Amino acid sequence: MNFMGIENPNNRDTIPADKQEILDRIRQEVEQITDGLDEPVDEGIKDAVVYTKAFGLETEGSCEGHVERDGDSWNHLPYIIFEVPDRPKYIYDGQREIYEDIARENGIAVEDIRREEQYEHLLDLVYERLGAHPQESEEYKAWVLKQAAHFDKVKVILDEFNKNRQVNENIRLIISGDKEGAFRITNNGGVHTDRFRDGFLYSDIDLKEQKDKELAKMVPDFQVEMQAFTEFLKKKFLEQ
Repeated sequence: MNFMGIENPNNRDTIPADKQEILDRIRQEVEQITDGLDEPVDEGIKDAVVYTKAFGLETEGSCEGHVERDGDSWNHLPYIIFEVPDRPKYIYDGQREIYEDIARENGIAVEDIRREEQYEHLLDLVYERLGAHPQESEEYKAWVLKQAAHFDKVKVILDEFNKNRQVNENIRLIISGDKEGAFRITNNGGVHTDRFRDGFLYSDIDLKEQKDKELAKMVPDFQVEMQAFTEFLKKKFLEQ
């Protein structure tokens, strides 16, 4: 579903040439983005990503929201994930060397420790060797500062959009996440809906399925609110 249609000929006539040039360049970049499954950006969120990037914001992932989900509650929700580039692979001083030592001792690759469940016990050994009070590296601390500034910039824009906006609280767009890692703009009502009830984790399969059906019914409303946010971004970009 393509909500906005930046390249719609009727829209191009109303966009100044310099702005259109920027949007066209960003759109070309967005068209090249693929996820871990080599899938392109969903059509229904593509324009939101384009206008987000037009404000100099760095995105890491997105989804248009789907009535049918594939194993992950987030797939019901339209969202945009934000993360500045060049996040260090290692957080703490000496962490890289510890990984390399443990990998060598066990005759495996470093990435196997990070990815393979069968080596999950080795992660405990990594943190055991780091000690009770590991020190964050200067590289990581510098990245966190950039990410925090990014968070603040996104929050200012979203707060402006939500100001005086009359919308059901389940539909309202929020920031999910914090300043020290990847965070996302998504709808309030869907966050962890199929994992939590009254603040407690539940495991009843029937209840999960019931909540999943309720969430699926809300997808069109979630998408409409993200569309409204995209229109807001477009207007703000054209006016600046």
